[in-house]
Order: sequence, then C-alpha cells, then structure tokens
Amino acid sequence: KGTFLPIILIIWVGLLLYYPYFRIDKVSYSGLNIIKQAEIDEIVRDQLSARSPVWPINNYFIFNDAALAELLTDKFSLNSIVVNKVFPNSLSIQLQERVSAGIYDNGEGYFLLDEGGSSIKYLRGVRASEFFYSTSTPTSTIEKITATHIPDYKGILSEFGDFPIVYDRSARGPANDSPRLELVTMRGLMAYYNESQQIKSIKTNYFVLDRSETGITVITNKPFQIKFQPTADIGGQISRLQLFLKNSRPTEYVDLRFGDRIYWK
Repeated sequence: KGTFLPIILIIWVGLLLYYPYFRIDKVSYSGLNIIKQAEIDEIVRDQLSARSPVWPINNYFIFNDAALAELLTDKFSLNSIVVNKVFPNSLSIQLQERVSAGIYDNGEGYFLLDEGGSSIKYLRGVRASEFFYSTSTPTSTIEKITATHIPDYKGILSEFGDFPIVYDRSARGPANDSPRLELVTMRGLMAYYNESQQIKSIKTNYFVLDRSETGITVITNKPFQIKFQPTADIGGQISRLQLFLKNSRPTEYVDLRFGDRIYWK
C-alpha cells in the first residue's frame, strides 16, 4: 500500500495536468460592443499559449482566470468583467464596456469618449484625404498654403457607429494621447445632440469646438451652420431654433448663444 497508493496518486495527478481533454481551447464572449472580438481574443489566446517548464498553463485546473480578468481590465475600458472556467476545457468571458457617448477628433486622431468626456479608446488616425489645401498670395512673391481638416464623419459613423463627432480645433497632439472634453461641455454637447433629433429637417454632421467658452458650431446637412452655448439652457436654445426655422431660411449661420436673441444670416 505504501508504494502502490502514491503511484496511483501521481498517475492521477499527471492525467489531470497533462491529459489533452483538460486543455482550455474554447472561449466564449458576451457583452462585446465597441471592443472587437479579435482584439480581446488575441490577448486571451496569448495567455492560454504561455509556456511553463513544468506543466501546461492552459490546463483547466491550473489556468488563473482571476489574473486574466485583471489583465483585460487593464487593457480595455470596462465597467466589469467576469472570467469563468467551464469544465472541462472552456472559458466564459462576460464583460460590460464603459458607456460610449461620442467621438473626439483632435486633428491627429479619433477617440471614443465616455459620458464624462474622458477618452475610452483610440479609434484611428486622421487620414491625408481629410485635409483640403488652399493657396493664397498675400504678397506678389509669397504663396501661403493653408490646410483645412474636415472630419470624415460618414466614414467614422459607418465604421464605429452612430455617435456625435466633435472636432476640437483648439487641440493638437500625438494620435496616441488620451484627450478629454470638459464635463460641462460634454454634457451640453450630448444634450444638444439628443434634443435636436426632434427637428427632423436638420441632421448634425459633426460639431466643431474652438474654445469651450466661445460655444460649439454644428455642421449640418443644410447650407447653414448652427452655433450654440453648451453651458446654457439647451432646451431653450432648441426651442428658439425650432420657432425660428418655421419662418426663416438662413443661408450661412444661426447663432443661439446670446440668451433670447437669435442672430442669423
């Protein structure tokens, strides 16, 4: 007995550790929205394929699901994540992404923003095709070339979903920065975007921000722009805009930033 039982125990443990039946090779996900499955799956598979000189890391009884959950929390913007091992060879990953509210363009790259105006995720860089060049000759000998950035709002919405896009002309920085909008500006922008949906004749293409104190310009699907103040009463500004558009046909802009007065051209 003193020899036989230890041998049986060693064989039993060896089967549990090395038998392929207990190697995790199936992974299921739930809750993915903005995060692409290929992005998170690459990290998970990399952890499952890690090597150890003694035993297989992807063994059901050895694999550290808590460590994987911690790693994914550090890599992605999540409210919560639960990683469970499912006997005998599977992983179940259930996650909740942070709520996405808008897309920020700093002239260098596009970033997904949460409801507080903080950057959640870098989406992609601004492409050369999004710049338009004009030449002027202020003197007889010098030509001045000006580059104007126009956000690819159709492409961004098609690629990443129906979010309001704000181009911050006051910002310039590397594409891998983590920008943010002031909370009051983000709230005002979202309030305008949501409440303006009731005006069926006008669609917002994107927003332009120069400085938060000077207001936000709305680039619309009409020939005219709309200027509003995100720190003021958004409902009142939308109501005045609706009344104004019933009887007026602006061609360049409508400015709602000055209390009960509307300036237009």
